[in-house]
Amino acid sequence: MNRLRLLGMTVFGLGLLPRGKGTLGTLPVAAAWIACAQTGVPVWIAVALALPATLGVIAWGGWAARRFGTEDPPEVVLDEVAGMGVTMLGIGADAGLPAALAGFVLFRLFDIVKPYPIDRMQNLPRGVGIVADDLLAGAFANISLQAFLCAWGRG
Repeated sequence: MNRLRLLGMTVFGLGLLPRGKGTLGTLPVAAAWIACAQTGVPVWIAVALALPATLGVIAWGGWAARRFGTEDPPEVVLDEVAGMGVTMLGIGADAGLPAALAGFVLFRLFDIVKPYPIDRMQNLPRGVGIVADDLLAGAFANISLQAFLCAWGRG
């Protein structure tokens, strides 16, 4: 069971790599969204990763904090999967690769900078605190992306 938790929380070991853990953890959703958009598979399938990722982090967050010895371990990147999923909610396949790239950059920006109130979310307990800041960063990124797409006549 611990091996399954480790694989899940680190997204198959991406969070165990020495550099760029959060960025690497964001890539699976961006890649899945692009693959869906390119092949005609509904993009909601890629975005649907957000819910099980969120539930996984909430359920296993306490275990991960104990395992890695910190409240919000950088090795845990399943929260990035959840946040990137929120970023791409409602973004249609017709927005294409530019939208996926913009969503990726916006999410990473909000996740790294953590403007208020995103920074406050990490104070929540256990798994909720691990994932809440990423979900809110995803919401900020989504709103920004939706605004950009509307301004460019694609939303």
